[in-house]
Amino acid sequence: TGECRYTQSCTYKLHSTDNLAPEPHRAGVVPSGEWERQRVYVTTDMGRGGSDAASIQTRATLTPDGKHFLLNGSKIWISNGGLADIFTVFARTEVVDKDGATKDKISAFIVERAFGGVTHGKPEDKLGIRGSNTCELHFENTKVPVENVIGEVGGGFKVAMNILNSGRFSMGSASAGMIKKLIEMTGDYACTRKQFNKRLSDFQLIQEKFALMAEKAFVMESMAYLTAGMMDRPGLPDCSVEAAMVKVFSSEGAWLCVSEALQILGGLGYMKDYPYERFLRDSRILLIFEGTNEILRMYIALTGMQHAGRILTGKIKY
Repeated sequence: TGECRYTQSCTYKLHSTDNLAPEPHRAGVVPSGEWERQRVYVTTDMGRGGSDAASIQTRATLTPDGKHFLLNGSKIWISNGGLADIFTVFARTEVVDKDGATKDKISAFIVERAFGGVTHGKPEDKLGIRGSNTCELHFENTKVPVENVIGEVGGGFKVAMNILNSGRFSMGSASAGMIKKLIEMTGDYACTRKQFNKRLSDFQLIQEKFALMAEKAFVMESMAYLTAGMMDRPGLPDCSVEAAMVKVFSSEGAWLCVSEALQILGGLGYMKDYPYERFLRDSRILLIFEGTNEILRMYIALTGMQHAGRILTGKIKY
């Protein structure tokens, strides 16, 4: 549980607070001891959970004195929502454009539980990642100082995508680490278990499974290193396509490798006394959260075609 809380907090908070948040909330100026306070990312609205992140209905209304936003709404599927002290919350705000028209746009806020009006539901009873405290969050007239807007009012969608990119690309290293552990555990078994007077590790089909797992882990690590280097370049470069690719490849690779490792153990792998069933349950969510793989494939394809279209426009003669 502690590891889940730590991973969630680091994955989401650092990129958003270091690069976009108001000065007091940036990682470099957080007072000693403040890292003990859990920080989480809060986007999915209750009743509107799914891939349409722009359908947020939670609303932040500017007070008459212009010093605070009043936050009202409910969120669902919030990892560590019952434990966190600080939340990165996305809500609709009224924004006046350059033509004087008022429009609804999404803004990002840093909200502290101490502001008041923040409550949470009971932890969800999930199939896997049960060490993560996942629950509903409710905001009722929560007063948020205007200084706690991340970036610009109305610029929250970009902030959300930047934070999601961090979560997506981190799946490469996380999945690679899991697969390495699977290889270690399954390798010990395959080298000692005998069938037909031969060790399992002597059968070519079993060797093929180990080769597959090793290949997947190596590619995931390489993708993670490359993407991390790109994301650390100055100027917040757009690495959204690369992060999406890492997420899709790693999540599906992890799911496949867990299945292959369990298959090597046969009936024993299916028993709850062994950790493979937990790996199987935990890895299934990887294909869903941080953006479903179907949505991310659409994003990769459409973005790639737009880029190709821009490059080729001047070269194609009609």
